[in-house]
Amino acid sequence: IENKDLQAQALIGLGNARDGDRIGHYRAALKLAEEIENKDLQAQALIGLGNARDGDRIGHYRAALKLAEEIKNNALQAQALISLGHARDGDQILHYRAALKLAEKIENKDLQAQALIGLGNARDGDQKLHYREALKLAEKIENKDLQVQALIGLGNARDGDQKPYYRVALKLAEEIKNKDLQAQALIGLGNACAASRDNQNALTYFEDALSRVNPGSEFYKNAEAGRGRAEHFLRMGSTQSSLSHGERRSDHQNRFSSSGRSSSSGYAGSSYPSSHSGYSGRESSGSSRDGRSSSRYAGQRERDNPLSHRNPSSR
Repeated sequence: IENKDLQAQALIGLGNARDGDRIGHYRAALKLAEEIENKDLQAQALIGLGNARDGDRIGHYRAALKLAEEIKNNALQAQALISLGHARDGDQILHYRAALKLAEKIENKDLQAQALIGLGNARDGDQKLHYREALKLAEKIENKDLQVQALIGLGNARDGDQKPYYRVALKLAEEIKNKDLQAQALIGLGNACAASRDNQNALTYFEDALSRVNPGSEFYKNAEAGRGRAEHFLRMGSTQSSLSHGERRSDHQNRFSSSGRSSSSGYAGSSYPSSHSGYSGRESSGSSRDGRSSSRYAGQRERDNPLSHRNPSSR
């Protein structure tokens, strides 16, 4: 028995499960849904095509929204609006707010969490509050994918210590075997380490992220850029350490003249006090040998290192 309704549903399911040719599955489902004039399935297939980045993403989402409005399907309307927000169509915040209102109306916690994460990502009002509420909802429905997204959002929003959020996110992402989310969590950890000038560990996290995603993907590019910056600052730290050592040797030699007298006045006027070692890269905390903070050089390092001010992305 040929049942085009069930065929279309199965094809949409295969597309959602990322089985083989996603775009091919969604296109075939759309064709079947149009033949039987099922607007619900047409909208689902169009949203799938948008998510799979087939041609005009925004066009697919807008068409899906129109169909969902015609059949008064609040859940599909909310999903289409969230997708339009993700695709940065017009005012993202308005799309997410409208989606949240619809999701709350039908008490759909999954869609509520998605909309709240979108609002957090779009920096609407209190980012941290949006992510916390999304995390709470995701935990209630035991949706680990959304839990990871909310945790990464909290890390990116610098809600206290970033690293614990990213570590829990990484653990959950590994449990659900989502490589993209794993990479996002690792990039977050890399950026958090780099922000504290721990570029060696940052490099390790970025390289781990690179090993988990396909070259050419957005997350691969972000991790590659982070690795490049971490390597640059590690080289810069090594160079400064060598220069500092050479300067101290030269200074030590200049302090003693051929007559054996100490040239102490020359050292007193040196522009390299003992705290210079904090900038050399050997003392990552920026402290001098005598325990005092090397604030001049530590501050310079933080300003010069763009990773110190970079939010994980990803973005």
